[in-house]
Amino acid sequence: MSHTPGPWTFRADGDDSHYAIMAGTRWLASFLHNGEQWTDTQLANARLMAAAPDMLTALREIAGLLDGPVVSEQSRSAARAAALIAIRRASGE
Repeated sequence: MSHTPGPWTFRADGDDSHYAIMAGTRWLASFLHNGEQWTDTQLANARLMAAAPDMLTALREIAGLLDGPVVSEQSRSAARAAALIAIRRASGE
């Protein structure tokens, strides 16, 4: 079984108590916080979940680099770029 392809996005759905993780227009997860405002930690956790496909892509690229005998600068740059994208998405930067 495979996961829903990325990119996934994390967004508010209406007010500050309801959020969703989406893949395009498809709902993957919905979070309702009983009418209370979310804490920074809860929002960071949801951003981390939404970044999962990016992190998987980056890890696959890095693992592929480690399998090869020689790492080209182009391969290293591509893996680094994928990792930085995942980090930015996961941290909300």
